[in-house]
Amino acid sequence: MRINLAKLEDIPKMQYIHKVFKEVGGPIFKYYIFLDYFKLHISKKTCFVIKEDNNIVGVLCLKKKKWYCEIESLAVQKRMRKKGVGKKLLNYTIKWCKNNSFKKIKLWSYKYFDARNFYLKNGFDELPFSYISNSYVFKKELDI
Repeated sequence: MRINLAKLEDIPKMQYIHKVFKEVGGPIFKYYIFLDYFKLHISKKTCFVIKEDNNIVGVLCLKKKKWYCEIESLAVQKRMRKKGVGKKLLNYTIKWCKNNSFKKIKLWSYKYFDARNFYLKNGFDELPFSYISNSYVFKKELDI
């Protein structure tokens, strides 16, 4: 498996993998499958895809803030879950953030996705509050 910056031609597959957000979050999460969402991240070079046999099996999009990054979305193709794809994307992103002098990564995840243990196992700390109901908020301090 290899990880690359997403390209415009990757968008249809990225939208397909992200459809889980629409199914779970309803209208609010339609944004995460819109063409403009991916075009914006591709233009800012903040969207990564992981491929297996030249097929996209996972996507991660970031938002750069002044001194930290926020993981806006991390989605893995259903058949590839629990096979280390998300972990590889996450590790790649952590390294990318360090190389770009960011001091922290933040994210939030709906409880529905059952990703709490995934982030805890990967060194993220759970914050004691969430600004969105039925969700977890995590952060990871980076040594740069």
